[in-house]
Amino acid sequence: MKKYLLNNNELLENDINYNIIFAKDLKSVFEMINELPISLTNEVFISDNQTRIDFYKDFFYGNIYLSKTIIDNDVNFFFIIHNNNIYFLNNDETISKKIVDLINKELDKYTTNFDNVFIIILLLLNIIVNNNINYVKKIQKKIDKLENTLIVDKEISGYNVKLLDIRKQLTKFRKENDNISNFIDIIEYQDNIVELYGQIIKLIDHKNIRTNDNIKIMIEHTIQIKEVYQNQLDVSLNNTMNLFTILSAIFLPLTLITSWYGMNFIIPEFKYKYGYLIPIILCLFSIVITIFLIKKYKFLKK
Repeated sequence: MKKYLLNNNELLENDINYNIIFAKDLKSVFEMINELPISLTNEVFISDNQTRIDFYKDFFYGNIYLSKTIIDNDVNFFFIIHNNNIYFLNNDETISKKIVDLINKELDKYTTNFDNVFIIILLLLNIIVNNNINYVKKIQKKIDKLENTLIVDKEISGYNVKLLDIRKQLTKFRKENDNISNFIDIIEYQDNIVELYGQIIKLIDHKNIRTNDNIKIMIEHTIQIKEVYQNQLDVSLNNTMNLFTILSAIFLPLTLITSWYGMNFIIPEFKYKYGYLIPIILCLFSIVITIFLIKKYKFLKK
């Protein structure tokens, strides 16, 4: 168990005076907080990679999810806030140290000294929102690249798979943004917290709303790209069918001529010395006329 004190906008390890505790299990937290609701035990074991918060009387509890783009590994850790103390459940000291460093780095950005430990949760939430903004920008670049590949290079191999992967990522972030919105909604009902950190809460909320709006725009963009992709497929299919139609137009008269002269009847041309040249001339004439008509009416361009 590691204990820290929030003092002068810095988390300092302190085993005597402390208000931030990294506990290895819920049992040790129960030993420190006698009135802790037993029902919280059910919440602790929900590790669904979602950031969420709830409250019970004067307790705040929830889950913080930090993706591997923020720290080295995907991390879920449960937290409880009570009497201006935060209890984090994490049994990996290395991860705990990284989280402390992350929080201290955020605290360095502010000149105002924070006394209420709830600022720790807000700063972690701000880190998550900022990370989502950056990640969504990367997804936008992927979409632009995919669109450029389709329109400019006309490369459509494996296109559906790539587009589906992007849609899945956007859906995941949209769900995460909704969770953060719910998180903020619950915080905004706590007058004492809003009074202390109203501006920071508004800042996080506005960034999250803008990110959510961008995600919606990108989802619509992917739908438009899919329509363009489908049109490309239709054009490609039409070109193929057009080619087959032209080939059929060329060979259909030839097939008729060969069928005519292949019948088991005595045909007058068989008696002529140059009778063999007649079907050859007819075939060549048919090909020339067909190609002339194709060029005249621009069937290939259509």
